[in-house]
Amino acid sequence: MLDDILRHAWRFEVDKLAEKYLFTGLKMVIVFTGAITQLKSNLSALALSISTSSQWSSSFLLNWLLKNKPKAARMRDNRGGTMIKKKIIFLGLGVVLVTILLSRALISNYGRSEIFHCTIIMTARDGLVLVGNNEDRNHSQTKITFIPATEKYYGRIIFGFDDAPFQGGMNDQGLFIDGNRVASTGWQPEPGKRMFMGSVITFLLGTCATCEEVKNFFKTHNVPALDRARFPVADRAGAAIVVEFAQGKTRFITSETWYLISTNFIMSNIKNGRYPCWRYRTADKILAKADKLNLKLIQKVLEKTSQKGNAFTIYSNIYDLKKGIIYIYKRQNFDDVVVLDLVEELKKGQRQIDLPSLFKHK
Repeated sequence: MLDDILRHAWRFEVDKLAEKYLFTGLKMVIVFTGAITQLKSNLSALALSISTSSQWSSSFLLNWLLKNKPKAARMRDNRGGTMIKKKIIFLGLGVVLVTILLSRALISNYGRSEIFHCTIIMTARDGLVLVGNNEDRNHSQTKITFIPATEKYYGRIIFGFDDAPFQGGMNDQGLFIDGNRVASTGWQPEPGKRMFMGSVITFLLGTCATCEEVKNFFKTHNVPALDRARFPVADRAGAAIVVEFAQGKTRFITSETWYLISTNFIMSNIKNGRYPCWRYRTADKILAKADKLNLKLIQKVLEKTSQKGNAFTIYSNIYDLKKGIIYIYKRQNFDDVVVLDLVEELKKGQRQIDLPSLFKHK
């Protein structure tokens, strides 16, 4: 349709076909911008205001044309009328093209602004159990929460943001758990399971010590969070799983080798080994060639899978699950590290701190 409009407008053939396409194009703008407005629960206020303004302007132009169409048609043989019609056509084309391009940019930027990427590698080899994590998001207000043990719950450290404080962490039993954001999995409650509402990461770190215990929890509970997330889990004995929902049921991903990688896609839906995530492929390539597990290897994987741009790597962690030690890196600077001993940190009591504050002494 746009090709036809451009061809007629370029040749200045102001005829009924051009009129038809112009009015059709303007109607398309109104429908298109109306659809964008339906996303107002998700789009920012700026996007809404621009979309609304675009819809208003295109509606105004269409109403004006409808009102003046008979008059313009009577002036078809008049040179001045032809010039007016030419201007109207180009103005209509501009509205169509600008609205489409602007709307695509708004939707694209919104999608990027809400991205929670994570690259998580869980490894067990050479007497070590190490977990690496990159947290990717364009939001710098990072937090660390320390919760000491009670009679009922294990002590734990949890990393996150001011608006999403429980992204992942480790407890004093050597259990690690985190989450990978994914597209909607179509999650539905499974028959015979109890419904769980709440922060699954915080709860599992407080109540579970092994991957098997986490697995048993998911076997007996419906967890709505599985609609938009998958959960990598590792324990100090070297076991590792990823919990996800696919093809109508909760599934548990394991590995036949000494490492398990988790990024932002549903592994159960992958066929023929065609992994859609470059971070997954990069980590897999490095680990497959490694002949020894150590801190430098995990650091290398995190560095190679770190991201820049709109969803950049805001912090990275390496967990030593056997020793209860956490190595923390900020903004892809792997030459500057803060080391925390979980046992010692929990002795200081329950608190929440800004992650960047750990680096101020440097």
